[in-house]
Amino acid sequence: MMLPFVPSQRTRARFGSSARHHQKARQHLPRSFRPTLEGLEARALLNAGSLDPTFGTGGEVVTPFPDGSGVTGLVRQGDGKLVAGGPFGTVLALVRYNSDGTRDAYFATAGESTINLGINGPVALALQTDGKILVAGTSGTTDSDLTMVIARYLPTGFLDSTFGSGSGEVTIGPGFTANQVTVQADGKILVGGITVSQGTTIEDLVIVRLNSDGAMDTAFGVNGRAETTISGNAVPIPSGLGVEANGRIVAETANILLRPEPDWRGNAERLPLFRI
Repeated sequence: MMLPFVPSQRTRARFGSSARHHQKARQHLPRSFRPTLEGLEARALLNAGSLDPTFGTGGEVVTPFPDGSGVTGLVRQGDGKLVAGGPFGTVLALVRYNSDGTRDAYFATAGESTINLGINGPVALALQTDGKILVAGTSGTTDSDLTMVIARYLPTGFLDSTFGSGSGEVTIGPGFTANQVTVQADGKILVGGITVSQGTTIEDLVIVRLNSDGAMDTAFGVNGRAETTISGNAVPIPSGLGVEANGRIVAETANILLRPEPDWRGNAERLPLFRI
């Protein structure tokens, strides 16, 4: 059986003296050094890979697209907002979501932009440092009319009239597809795709570089366009496009990784090839 602790008179005096000492010491502390206690908000600790319950409904947002189409491109802005894009028919739909998954009412019309750009296949998205949104895709249905389409949107969700001679879009072709897009540090725009020639099974990887206003950068490749033949029979549709810190361009296809010089000049045989 444990007996309760009853402090003696001497113990009580010692505790009381200690308490008064600490109280006086605290009074002499500068206000910035005085400790304070603050309440902590409730937080839910999630397992890695679990859906985030603070996004949409149980971590999911569903936005119906007509004609059975869906999202093929997605980028995240610096403020946490998400821009998703995809075609239905020849109309491109862009939707911007707040970080919690709700529609951003300040983007285009009620958070959604629908413009007929003629793109009828998957699109790629990229963000510029000024918040403008780049979209690259392909219009046409046969080898003879497949054309690159590159459009630029303002952060408000409307086409940028300073891009592409006032129209907000640039077309290159026919004979080319657009599958990837990215932006260099100097603001120039890279678009990756393949060449398409009717009546032949040989397709080349093609990279186009545009100035920030959408005009072809004639200092790149031949008149702004570089093509290289990939060994083997694989169609070199680019699945990734990026720029290294030293300015070299990296294009990834299904089984080939290319890293050419920044201006892509010289013979294709001199380009280092890495099979992955």
